[in-house]
Amino acid sequence: MRTGINAIESALKGNGSSGSSGPAGRYLSYLILGDGESKVIRFLTDMEELAVTNFYEFVQDKNGKFQNFVVAPTFYADDPTWQGEDWVRKFGGKTKVYGTNDLEDPKPRERIVGIAVEREEIPIDVDGRRVLRTQDKLIQIEGREGKSYDARNYFIVKQAKAFWNTVVGYYHEFGTICDRDYKITRTGTGRDIVYSIIPKTPDADWKHDGSSLKALQASYGYGTGMDMDGQAITQESEDRYLYITQTLQEWLKNQASEDRARAALVNDGETFTADTTASPSWATAPVADEPNTAPAASGTDVSSLRARLERHR
Repeated sequence: MRTGINAIESALKGNGSSGSSGPAGRYLSYLILGDGESKVIRFLTDMEELAVTNFYEFVQDKNGKFQNFVVAPTFYADDPTWQGEDWVRKFGGKTKVYGTNDLEDPKPRERIVGIAVEREEIPIDVDGRRVLRTQDKLIQIEGREGKSYDARNYFIVKQAKAFWNTVVGYYHEFGTICDRDYKITRTGTGRDIVYSIIPKTPDADWKHDGSSLKALQASYGYGTGMDMDGQAITQESEDRYLYITQTLQEWLKNQASEDRARAALVNDGETFTADTTASPSWATAPVADEPNTAPAASGTDVSSLRARLERHR
């Protein structure tokens, strides 16, 4: 696995390795858009932390569903102490052939990945003129015993080279990809997909010495495990689904793990729930019986929460 702008640009030029193996990860949703659909996102990983690694994609699990895996040997290629194997191949993973129902041995595909949080546009009046501003999109998750939790949507952004070519262009223009939101729109289907990536207004006080990026990540608990008030996020924290304690490296490591491959591919009678393998994932998404699907939150509770969040931005 490689990180940083040099690795990203090398991969975009087609000079990256395409051997077998890579990273590991866990229950974060992928950024997926339908034809004509748009989302506004804020990158939490800047170019230096984006990762270039190989994935096995559309591997059929023991439930007949299709999963992505980081190719473990690629992920650990620079670690001389690693003694693992290509777990997906070891446990008999097969990949769906594009356009057919046939299965074949998986082939590694190099991808660039990062992490982002979902935002939303809201109209406001500025001197009699309607303008759009952005804010975190808040939803509610219904947990055990009907209890609801406030939550944010976090995404793994794993896209092909055309997408990242545009993002890299913005990085060279702005010196970072984390100082503003981006509105992403997909048009087309199949192999004829085009993404429009529009940068929004940047943070006026963004500093390029690393302090602004560190503050941004800390506001979402990324890499800190702390909430906006500096309290440790635990499984009992009421606000735990607002934060993402899992870093990109931790996600990749989990996605490349033997445990995840075994649980997904070995038919031992145990139930496998997609993307719910162990890691500090309870802070980014519900546990197995708390599905991460819910309508957007609304009402006074969310308004109160949003006001509290805004005071900490």
